[in-house]
Amino acid sequence: MMTNIIVDGCLYSNSPNTLDFVKKVNKTFSGKLIGISSVYVRQLLDAGCIRGCRKSELEEIRKILFDES
Repeated sequence: MMTNIIVDGCLYSNSPNTLDFVKKVNKTFSGKLIGISSVYVRQLLDAGCIRGCRKSELEEIRKILFDES
């Protein structure tokens, strides 16, 4: 089973402070990095997430990750 990481855009902050984490992990991580944010999806994608969504759409992403219909 492949490991996936779902990353919020902001951690204990109101500004996107997880972008460096995404860039660093993306260099060696072989699973899927998914960015979730109501505001910073584009920045998470630019940092290296393969997919991004608003937090309200997370259930749809979960279905994709686990190949559920």
